Amino acid sequence: MNANSSSNPSNNYLRDSAAFLRSWLKAPGRVGSVWPSSRFLARAATKSIFDYDSPTVVELGPGTGPMTDVIQKHMESTGKGKHIAVELNDDFVQRLGERFPKLDLVNESAVELPRILKERDLAHADVIISGLPFGAFPEQLQTDIMDAVVACLEPERGTFSSFNFVGSLWAPIGRRYHRMLKERFQDVSLGAPVILNVPPAQVITTHRPQL
Repeated sequence: MNANSSSNPSNNYLRDSAAFLRSWLKAPGRVGSVWPSSRFLARAATKSIFDYDSPTVVELGPGTGPMTDVIQKHMESTGKGKHIAVELNDDFVQRLGERFPKLDLVNESAVELPRILKERDLAHADVIISGLPFGAFPEQLQTDIMDAVVACLEPERGTFSSFNFVGSLWAPIGRRYHRMLKERFQDVSLGAPVILNVPPAQVITTHRPQL
């Protein structure tokens, strides 16, 4: 991992925040927040990777890389596993490539996940972690992405993790997203609020896709 990824976390967060704000101003419909996820939310969203000995982990919408950092450090420490990040935003892709030179980084839509795995001779992903702003997407795109996730997740032990801002699950878009998860997974659980995030958020963890 290069020096940028191990530098002062506070400085990284300030630079990432500036990058998020620029991207949000350019395309508010494609970036769900003006702030990157905090390291506290990143840890909560990625904790499932520690349940596997040598997992294939896919990140959808890693943004500036707070969750990427956790995953890369874990895999570097164990020397096991595969990590693929799928990011559509060109600015974020450039930043991720500079910060994580060993990352398998794909500049594509999450809808293309089945093809992306097939190109790497991978049948499934053990863990899929989403930082995508589902609430900012039209319903058809939400459906297409969720169908791609279900098709690519290991059916017995696979884990899909995403997050919503606290309170958003009561909004119409949040209720629709939660309903989509319930329709596609047998197990859906909502984690405790991560208060040390702007705004506070909750991780949603799902298992056993209904194929």
